[in-house]
Amino acid sequence: MTHWRTHIGKSDWLSVFDIEGHSPVELTIRKWSVKTAHSPDNEDSQLLALDLAGAEKPLGVNVTNGFIIAAMHGENYEQWIGKPITLRTATCKGEPCIRIDAPARLKMPKACPRFQYTDKFAQNGQQQATPTPNPQTPPNDPTRAAQCRKWLTAQGIAEQDAIDLIGKSLDEATGTDFAKIGRMQA
Repeated sequence: MTHWRTHIGKSDWLSVFDIEGHSPVELTIRKWSVKTAHSPDNEDSQLLALDLAGAEKPLGVNVTNGFIIAAMHGENYEQWIGKPITLRTATCKGEPCIRIDAPARLKMPKACPRFQYTDKFAQNGQQQATPTPNPQTPPNDPTRAAQCRKWLTAQGIAEQDAIDLIGKSLDEATGTDFAKIGRMQA
């Protein structure tokens, strides 16, 4: 179904109407810039704009999409160049919008308005369009461990910090002090 705004009020920015019927759309970030965005109430504001390979217009990064991209590729937007993102159609506050495909179980901050994906994946009951890592991968797989170490290094996270954080999460989730148990068995 084509929205009535598809042909009215063309924008210089990538909009949901540009990807309608094609969602999800996988693109790569080519470069970033800061551009002036004009709002309907004639107020100008500065907006991070992403130039995406395969798109004719830049994507304006709002708080929600910025949070999702940062969760996937880090908070330093200068490091987003060359990284993939998947655009999906969604609704937010009852209006059609573009949302980045969020990683599974990503907890959105309160500053981000709630949204609902509306593309073919959402219609089939899937929340995430991009594939998640294979859950069949054995936990002691050396290749998987190397991938995790590489990711931790790229994120600037020390391996021991990650282990401590995971341990704290397990302690909180189960109500068990695993560090204490480890000391008792030693």
